[in-house]
Amino acid sequence: MASIRMVINSDKTELVVFSRDGNESLEPSNGIKSKRSIKALGFQLSSNLKWDEHVDTILSKTAYIIKLVKHLKKWLNIDDCLKVATSKYFGLAYYGAALWMTPGLSSNLWKRLASQHYRAMRASLGD
Repeated sequence: MASIRMVINSDKTELVVFSRDGNESLEPSNGIKSKRSIKALGFQLSSNLKWDEHVDTILSKTAYIIKLVKHLKKWLNIDDCLKVATSKYFGLAYYGAALWMTPGLSSNLWKRLASQHYRAMRASLGD
């Protein structure tokens, strides 16, 4: 980059080395920070090429929406609760699913996602 006179802002630049085991690391001498994961375009990308951190992020964000739907049930009917859950919960939970929700996803992550999905449905429809 120096040869083409590009300047890197080391405060804003992050480096992730992707590998199957996630043990690869690189510490450049120019002050760029090396990280184990990075958020890009709404995806949490881990250096070990697994989706655990991304699913954790989804579950924490959707838990808030489930609480919101439960709270709104006091004032809204079931159809309106389903609209909120469909637009907010499912839009967030399944964003980019074609990329990360593949048969290679671990069974533990599938179970956690399914459990959260049923929680959202129970919050909308009632127990």
